[in-house]
Amino acid sequence: MAPLIGEDGGDHSAEGHRVFLDSMLQRDYGKSLYDCFFILGDNCAFNKRLATIAHLPLIGCASRWLNIAVQAYLQFYKDELDTIQNLMRKLRTLNHAAKLRHAMVDRYFCLAGFIEADDEELCELMASPRSVKRLRSLPSDLKRIESVSKSLQCETTTILDVRLWFDGLIEVEPSFAEYLAPRARIVHSPDFESGCTKVLEGEGAKLTRAESAALEPFAIEHSESESDSESGSFVAQLRRKCRRVQKPQEYGLLSLIPPTSNMVERFFSLARVTFGHERHSLSPYTLEMVLFLRVNKKYWDVRTVEQCTQVTDCSFWLPSMDLMVVLSGNDDIVKLERTD
Repeated sequence: MAPLIGEDGGDHSAEGHRVFLDSMLQRDYGKSLYDCFFILGDNCAFNKRLATIAHLPLIGCASRWLNIAVQAYLQFYKDELDTIQNLMRKLRTLNHAAKLRHAMVDRYFCLAGFIEADDEELCELMASPRSVKRLRSLPSDLKRIESVSKSLQCETTTILDVRLWFDGLIEVEPSFAEYLAPRARIVHSPDFESGCTKVLEGEGAKLTRAESAALEPFAIEHSESESDSESGSFVAQLRRKCRRVQKPQEYGLLSLIPPTSNMVERFFSLARVTFGHERHSLSPYTLEMVLFLRVNKKYWDVRTVEQCTQVTDCSFWLPSMDLMVVLSGNDDIVKLERTD
């Protein structure tokens, strides 16, 4: 996390954020915006504009797409759901919490057989037989959606996984195609995402010209020494050249591209809790270090803390992150040094 601290915060446009990202990457990480391969975030107009002016593909958050598709899908059942919601409020059996619609429909069918049909007050709120018939299929559809939504939270989920799950939902409910199809209007960089899907599926040879161009930064170049290329007979050289032409281009790191921004959203939730409930006059620098250690807690344990408290000055290396953490016991200073 690199918050905009001590900077002019007046320009919140996409161009202002592009300039900030470029300067921040050079200042703190020795990189530039040209070293970035993609942007991951919500498909809002701001992020689309930022990706366009930065000349980077924008990977939309799959969880956000699913949420929009579900909201549009539930509009077909709006009248029936409103009727059941009014009835359940009257019965006072529903706790208004997350998964409201799903829990409400399930709860209604569990209680429907025990509701007295001669109760005049409840009869006015009861759903019609036609509405009940329409809602019979809704719980099973919501369970499928919930299964996909939970799977999207996994850190090992790839773009290929998302495409397979979304195609399955579209097959069950074709109306989802408006938001979940590979080339839906909400998708900012369809060539990039479809290209990633084909490569991860082992169909890299079927890439279109636009998809190959979008994946060019991820292409793996296989260098061949001049002596190897000239060794052997003339026929052997021609055969090697033919194999190189026929072999599809290989791409790296595509399986590591996250298809959702859930990890970032969880980090901001953690930052809000830490800043709101545990700040206690912490300086911005100390707060950033606390968040850094919390997010990367899998790289250190109690033995590391004990080692740091037993000596005045301590440093330890995080090999997985290629990072050196230096702790000074005299003035409670935490320094992070990137190793070369």
